[in-house]
Amino acid sequence: MGQSLPVGAARRGGTVSLPIDVARTIERFLSVAPLDFVHVHEPFAPSASAAALRHSRALNVGSFHSPTERVLSTQVVRRFVELFFGRLDARTATFEVTRELVSHFFPGDYALAPPGVDLDRFLPSGAESGRIEIAFAAVEERAALRLFLRALRRLPSDNSWQATVWTPRRDELPPRVSRSLRERVRFVGPGEPLATVLSHADILCMASSGPGPAAQLLLKTIASGVAPVASRIPVYEEVLRDGRDG
Repeated sequence: MGQSLPVGAARRGGTVSLPIDVARTIERFLSVAPLDFVHVHEPFAPSASAAALRHSRALNVGSFHSPTERVLSTQVVRRFVELFFGRLDARTATFEVTRELVSHFFPGDYALAPPGVDLDRFLPSGAESGRIEIAFAAVEERAALRLFLRALRRLPSDNSWQATVWTPRRDELPPRVSRSLRERVRFVGPGEPLATVLSHADILCMASSGPGPAAQLLLKTIASGVAPVASRIPVYEEVLRDGRDG
């Protein structure tokens, strides 16, 4: 069913509605499947998770991950969302920042369940090169990449560093870069796994100003033995333990 969901629009901050065929499929499945638990992630409407929570006949566990406010759910349709959140039998939050945010709008008992990292994929490689390799993953809001590229222009113009920008989307066109950066910045897509990019990196930069952070990437960075350099927003401060881990 996931292939029917316009997740790209959600990532870019657009308005998303749940296709009728997906909602009906979820309803039919949950009406006949003998389930003991249904685990929904970010069950804010409109979404597949919200539809599952609405039609579930089992015990429901809800997990919340995003450390940013969903204005539609918290301001516009808050009472509607609260009605369905009453069907949750247990609630978990990935980060303390997330727990504080969601419990402010939807009071309840949220157990803290920090995310993990696949240590078979993300592990120190010990690779060394003659130049410092700086990595950036385009998984935050679009403005973060522009800030990163502006920061690169302030680095020394000698041959001591190079940078790789990784994007998970095949249809994402690389931004225009100045002539001074063109020869030392390369852009790669999902054909090259993120774990491979991190295995060659010395530093990974995170430049979100708050709207679209990707906190779990910091954990993958630490597991890969790469030094994270992140903007000072609450969720990044939490993951990096106020600068002790990056």
